[in-house]
Amino acid sequence: MAIKGGVNHVTLRVQDLLRSEEFYSGLLGLTRVGERPGMHFYSSGHYNHELALLEDPDMTAVDIKRGGLVHIGFNIENKSALEALYKKLSELDYPVSAGVDHTIAQSFYTRDPDSYVIELTTDCPRKEWESNPESFMKDTMFEF
Repeated sequence: MAIKGGVNHVTLRVQDLLRSEEFYSGLLGLTRVGERPGMHFYSSGHYNHELALLEDPDMTAVDIKRGGLVHIGFNIENKSALEALYKKLSELDYPVSAGVDHTIAQSFYTRDPDSYVIELTTDCPRKEWESNPESFMKDTMFEF
């Protein structure tokens, strides 16, 4: 057995499905492709769904911190789309980090309405970093 194509989907507990949908669908552009009572499924079009949200109104920010999830990374089409999304989230007063050049990708971080850390990222061309043994060793901050 071998894993193909990376992570298929992530399921998150959220306090309010509709509030979270405003973030994941309204701001990040994922499409709701299915639902069942208390649960919504979203896709970017690459898989049947990449994200599932399970409503749990009793969940707290402390529950999220104890859960072990560090962050979720979403691929963004290219650097200009990444920059446009950065500006959009900034204008809407979402917390955004500075840009981060990971050598292998360029990214920034924000938080969704339930305080999950979300990385929005675009890969750098593989030929630019694959032969560099230090490609995963450091990050450099930059401003959009």
